[in-house]
Amino acid sequence: DAGLRMVHRMSQKAKSQGLRKQATYALQSAATHRGLSKNELEDRLVPDLGLDSSGGLWLDFGPRRFRVSFDEQLKAVVSDSDGTRLKDLPKPKVTDDAEKSAAAVEQFKQLKKDARELATFQISRLELAFIEGRSWKSEDFIHSFVCHPLMQNLARRLLWAAKGPEGSSFLFRILEDGSYN
Repeated sequence: DAGLRMVHRMSQKAKSQGLRKQATYALQSAATHRGLSKNELEDRLVPDLGLDSSGGLWLDFGPRRFRVSFDEQLKAVVSDSDGTRLKDLPKPKVTDDAEKSAAAVEQFKQLKKDARELATFQISRLELAFIEGRSWKSEDFIHSFVCHPLMQNLARRLLWAAKGPEGSSFLFRILEDGSYN
């Protein structure tokens, strides 16, 4: 999937219109080959940015560790090892492991950059899905939104509609714990 993610990125970001067109064609071909629509393939290509199933990761400074997760705007949220929320990732101290803390700071910068870029694109995709009246099979919805470590944050912002028995429908939200209301 890493190769397809790169092709997908080129279909969106390449400076050359010809390259974007070729990448879009390759993406559509890959989707067709897998028996998916382009949208379904794009749902499966959303990177998790290395986040664990609860949507966060630990940054190690040696003697100190910090948990990074994301809010509904895909903005980074930093907590210390006791769970106290911080304004930002703290600066390394003299007592921290210099190599580990430098790597953690770089990882944090890259993570924020990737999340910002991803948020812009995924919010646009969700808006377009709303306009088009797109729907998902329940297992695809759960995989792409409820259980995805990053997309779950965007999905919690929204009110979703589901079809019930005999054509009835109902509205629901995804809660912090992954349950529905």
